[in-house]
Amino acid sequence: MKCKYGYTWFFALIMFGMIAHTSYAQIGKIPDAVTQAFEEKYPDASEATFVNKLVETDVSFQIKNVHYKARFSNKGEWQATLQESSFAELPEAVQDGFHKSKYADWDIESVYILYQPDKPIEYRIGVSKNAIQKKNLYFNSKGRLLHDNITL
Repeated sequence: MKCKYGYTWFFALIMFGMIAHTSYAQIGKIPDAVTQAFEEKYPDASEATFVNKLVETDVSFQIKNVHYKARFSNKGEWQATLQESSFAELPEAVQDGFHKSKYADWDIESVYILYQPDKPIEYRIGVSKNAIQKKNLYFNSKGRLLHDNITL
């Protein structure tokens, strides 16, 4: 009797593993609409890496040695792009806005330029005060702090 149940559990585990593997493979597939939209929007991109997040797909890539991250809906609609930058490359008004903000004494961890459909460009500055206090600050081109988000 022990043997019968042992084989039953063994086959159940194998079937579960096959189902789980199949489901994962389906979730990981990148929709054709996304790859087509990406290629149309960024024809000069290289080293593209796609990550399917169920309802949207993130793409990391480079253009002329500059790193970008773009997000597309799984229907191929472009949602946003972050362009890696440096603080020194930001417009003077944005640099000045940061220096006048209450976060001026925080350490700058990252700088991105944010492009979104039908919205003006924003500048995202990732800052930290310590290992726990971290924020993303969003500035407009005039150096006005629009909002901040806590990050992990």
